[in-house]
Amino acid sequence: MASVSAHAGEGLGRASAGVLDRGFLVVGGKDHVRFLQGMLTNDVAGLTPGQACPALLLSQKGRVVADLVALRFDDHVLLSCEGPAEPVRDALERFVIMDDVTLEIAALAELAVIGQRAQEVLTANQLPAPGPWRHQARGSVLVLHAALADVDAYRVISEHDSVLQGCGKLEPSDISLLFLEAAWPRIVTDFAPDEILPMEAGCWTRAISFSKGCYVGQEVVVRGTTRGGVKHRFVGLRVSGRAVPPRGAKVASAARPEAGHVTSARQSPDAGVLALAYLWHDVASAGTSVEVQTPDGALAAVVVAGPFDAPKERS
Repeated sequence: MASVSAHAGEGLGRASAGVLDRGFLVVGGKDHVRFLQGMLTNDVAGLTPGQACPALLLSQKGRVVADLVALRFDDHVLLSCEGPAEPVRDALERFVIMDDVTLEIAALAELAVIGQRAQEVLTANQLPAPGPWRHQARGSVLVLHAALADVDAYRVISEHDSVLQGCGKLEPSDISLLFLEAAWPRIVTDFAPDEILPMEAGCWTRAISFSKGCYVGQEVVVRGTTRGGVKHRFVGLRVSGRAVPPRGAKVASAARPEAGHVTSARQSPDAGVLALAYLWHDVASAGTSVEVQTPDGALAAVVVAGPFDAPKERS
């Protein structure tokens, strides 16, 4: 994958930190684990306190409502949500009928710390550095070790978003580029809630348990993964030239004049113009040549089915 080190302050070789656009929901009550086990795609009940997992909240039609990380504690689960937490609370609240479950918005901030020396930065700031998909608190600060898109990262969660001492700064544009380089769609940026199926984005496979019990939307997921039939897919596009196509730009191929549309795009400092597109499955194979139609003319592009490879001159 291409790196954002060229424009991330002191560079990822050391460590860089940036604030993530995330909301937080505390799920408590006597039945909170059983309730979430029936709502989320991953095995929350299989976690022990101190562990975490990625998860999705789906609609009854199996479409993605929220992209989450679930952190288990002794008496509650903290949900870290892509975007604001209020829609997640409202969606879950509709299913709380006879359950002893509480849903409370938490005013917290989440800071991503990435780079080869991220652990050293945490230690220098007197913070713990837990193992992958584990979390540990020191005072009022919680540290979670969980990937950000396809990049290994620590997440520092607290009431403040102060940048840690001894590391560079990740701007919001740097963080957006990380997701784009991973061909990882983001809610609101690339799709609206209850709009797409999880199978349409291969990156979400790790957020789905295929061995747990029933959850909302499970039947659609099982049918889509065992029988196929997914009509669209999110893929990366490597766009020729320097022009950045706008969101919504139509994508065409020789076989399908209306193949899909661009959901996000930007210039990468070391990989050229990259885009994420929502395409018909028969156009979504790696290496397929397409055209991105813009007001200024058509742009040649090639489909990259998964994360973008780093340029050959970089290791």
